[in-house]
Amino acid sequence: MDINKVLKKQKKSYKRFMLSMGFIFIGLPIALICSKINNPFFYLYLLIIEVLILESMMIRTNEEVLEFKQIGSKVAIEVGVLHRKYTIIPNKIAIIHIIPTGKFFDILIISKSRFRNKRLKHVDFRFLSKQPIIDKYYNRIRKEDEDPYFYFVIKKGGIKKYMLLDYLYKTCVSAIFTDITIEKIKEYRSQE
Repeated sequence: MDINKVLKKQKKSYKRFMLSMGFIFIGLPIALICSKINNPFFYLYLLIIEVLILESMMIRTNEEVLEFKQIGSKVAIEVGVLHRKYTIIPNKIAIIHIIPTGKFFDILIISKSRFRNKRLKHVDFRFLSKQPIIDKYYNRIRKEDEDPYFYFVIKKGGIKKYMLLDYLYKTCVSAIFTDITIEKIKEYRSQE
């Protein structure tokens, strides 16, 4: 799998989808106006279809957006249309893990500090029972008197998550990467 080719295909697929939905969004009202049908049922039906088209376009755009950049000593990760922002300090990252989900994967990041991120969740026994692989790594680094650890999951971004994973591997030198994560990084780097 060549990552750059897949990224280009993903971008082309996104553009095709948005163009086709745009043509349908514009074409349906024009067809209704040209047919000169003045039935309120058709106008209501058209309105519902237009709302569904806009919703599908928003969902697809939301799945595609993943941006990350270095700001001083921090890394800012923006996810989704609403640009949910996660600011992390690379030195405070403890564990980075991949959760395989169907076609792509999700990135799980466990941090030692919350650093003004209200969306980070506290690592507790319920979370560790759901993620037995993480439990092994977490018990290795956790000390009894330490502050609590926090986590968040990056689910959106498609193939761009490979680039984010490689970037995190370069910047988070003190973090522990799980075996699955290292395999994905090797897969990405072998394609460059």
